[in-house]
Amino acid sequence: MTSTPKTHAALRALALTAFICVLATGNAFAGQTARWTNNGAYIEVWGHDTTGCLGFYVSASKAGTAQAPETYVYYDTYNQCTGQWIGSGFGRIANSAFKATKKSATLVFSSAGNAGFTTEGYTGSLNLKVTADGLYSSTYSGHAKTVYAGHMYQSHGSWTSNSATATGSLLGFDVGAVAAWIGEGRDKAIEIERGSH
Repeated sequence: MTSTPKTHAALRALALTAFICVLATGNAFAGQTARWTNNGAYIEVWGHDTTGCLGFYVSASKAGTAQAPETYVYYDTYNQCTGQWIGSGFGRIANSAFKATKKSATLVFSSAGNAGFTTEGYTGSLNLKVTADGLYSSTYSGHAKTVYAGHMYQSHGSWTSNSATATGSLLGFDVGAVAAWIGEGRDKAIEIERGSH
């Protein structure tokens, strides 16, 4: 599938919604509300390793306030050649592990033994460099609302997105063919579970 601005927006909304649900740690299924504030840089990288077998998705973002910044990461990996899921992780990491400017960002941390970071399956180091490529950029400001299967996701604020390239490694696998975004989010989001299933 070719990536377009509309598919990117849909993928971003779905990924962010899934991440918010994970952060809610099950309370959303009891009719709870999850809130999220983006307050700075973010990256998204997805694609394959150099063998073409490992498929992956990684996102990192700054949140919290200027006085109390927070950094969150989510990743998921799957071996498409063997049909096996490899590992995933999500949660808060050290702010120093994700450094970003408007044009580039680095994410360097180990998912193993990291307090506040939950992993399943294979763990290891993430070492990524994301660089804007100048091919596509967009800016969004205002309200967004997505409703699906008993969930309602709403956000208000602004985002910038720039297409990018990425290099590095993920859990010991070298990054190969990828698509990436780098940008900044200054928005508040809320996820509401309208009833347990």
